[in-house]
Amino acid sequence: MEIIKEIFTKTSQVVLTDEGVVITKRNSVFKGEESLEEAQQNWKHLQKFVDGKTYPMVHHLSQQGYSLEARKFYGTVPALASCAALVSTTFVQQVIGNFFLNFRKNKLPMRLFSDEQSAITWAKTFIHD
Repeated sequence: MEIIKEIFTKTSQVVLTDEGVVITKRNSVFKGEESLEEAQQNWKHLQKFVDGKTYPMVHHLSQQGYSLEARKFYGTVPALASCAALVSTTFVQQVIGNFFLNFRKNKLPMRLFSDEQSAITWAKTFIHD
């Protein structure tokens, strides 16, 4: 898997792979909870990054988390992805992720994974030409 395109924001790293999947991770230098302002900036950068196209997305859940306002913001913006594969590497994240997926109405197909490769494999089934 090769990176075709990559951006860094204050809180995140976003890459587009040669397999047609967008992967987002927490920027390793950012510590703390993502604020509403940071979420809004990330959203603007992501819109430019995908340039009107819809990609399957793999998102690594952060241990630092998101402020309540940031979570609400992300819940109200239009989907830029064809699906969301969430990667969770800790038990606590998996419990929270499963709660989120089971008790919230989602705009697009979502699934929780414990590793990136399984998430990418599932996400690739949502690639639309």
